[in-house]
Amino acid sequence: MSRVLVVDDEADVRELLGKVLSRAGHDVRVAASGEDALADLEAAPADCVVVDKVLPRMHGGEVVAQVRARWPQTAVVVMTGQPTPLAFDDERPDALLSKPFKSLQAIEEAVASALQSAQQAPSLAERLTAVVTDIAPRLKKRGS
Repeated sequence: MSRVLVVDDEADVRELLGKVLSRAGHDVRVAASGEDALADLEAAPADCVVVDKVLPRMHGGEVVAQVRARWPQTAVVVMTGQPTPLAFDDERPDALLSKPFKSLQAIEEAVASALQSAQQAPSLAERLTAVVTDIAPRLKKRGS
């Protein structure tokens, strides 16, 4: 059972996603703001964070940046009602979820896709180790 944190300032959206994802077998928690979400994650980690792009006070992108910096193994789904693609730069979501939702299944699929993507992505430490392992012999030859 995956632990999912839903972050949205609209109570109806939090309730809908909570019900859909709980029925899909996830352990779901909800937060009404970015600040509440980060406090919740401090208390108990999540496997996936589903966050609205537009939140009051702390923007969804800021939430994602904090999640990436502090809990890099956590999958991220960004919800957006924007009709055109957005630049995500540092956010690097594992999945996008369009609002209004196409179907309840689309919600489940976005979370499943994000969880799968996060599990397959090598950690930063693994990538750095691979790079160092690759270049170390060449650097040693130069220094000899």
